[in-house]
Amino acid sequence: MRRTDIPVGETPLDVDCKFGGIELYVPADWTIKCLCSTFMGGYEDKRWEREENPQKVLVIRGTLSWSGLVVKN
Repeated sequence: MRRTDIPVGETPLDVDCKFGGIELYVPADWTIKCLCSTFMGGYEDKRWEREENPQKVLVIRGTLSWSGLVVKN
């Protein structure tokens, strides 16, 4: 999603991952909100040199079971 542009406001992304992992590559200037429910897993934002734009928000929602979600740029 590095070369993707999202509209101003909140853009939802639904995920459902079991016994695996997700690496999500996004631009450094997006604001990320993770609203996922997790069981034996987690979420981590590993973007560097980020200047988050409060007008462009990616809302990640869903379920992570025995899984992890990592956001990178």
